[in-house]
Amino acid sequence: VVLIRGKVFNAKTKEPLSANIEYENLQDGKNMGVAVSNPLTGEYKIVLPYGINYGFMGFAEKFISVSDNLDLEKVESYKEITRDLYLVPLEVGSTIRLNNIFFDVNKADLRPESFPELDRLVGLMGQNVKMQIQISGHTDNVGSDEANLKLSNDRAKSVTDYLLKAGIEPTRIIYKGYGETVPLAGNDTEEGKQLNRRVEFTILKN
Repeated sequence: VVLIRGKVFNAKTKEPLSANIEYENLQDGKNMGVAVSNPLTGEYKIVLPYGINYGFMGFAEKFISVSDNLDLEKVESYKEITRDLYLVPLEVGSTIRLNNIFFDVNKADLRPESFPELDRLVGLMGQNVKMQIQISGHTDNVGSDEANLKLSNDRAKSVTDYLLKAGIEPTRIIYKGYGETVPLAGNDTEEGKQLNRRVEFTILKN
């Protein structure tokens, strides 16, 4: 097994937050466990079997559930991992990274592991019927500026197309690719490049 510990914070104020943290198997969407963070310290702990690629989400009232990915498929012995979660307030101007969106290298086709994450976004928009969002695609700096701009735009469009097929009205979504022009980190390490390769949504109206 693997022991996962961490804290949950309000992403805007950095204050500790009480939230439910749910872990799922990304291959089949099966729920693998739930932890609850301490309202005073934000701390949580959960023990999970290794050998699985997990998605995990933090849920709290009036906050957007933020997901992350924890690949334990190649872990073969007891391990302790620290992962903190920052939940974003449900308000205009908030930008949320869709962490469990997966594409093949240099392609814009959504892999099946992406569907649970996108279905949660569909649910969020279904619960907030006035919400309008922008889907933004971003890349690292590998490749030409032109190719990166096209790839980021195509990936943002793929996410948008999924939401439209799920019944979200076209008037509620716009999309745009930014290529490598809005990095979150330097592109001189693989970790930095991974941070920069992302799809986000920003709340324009709620």
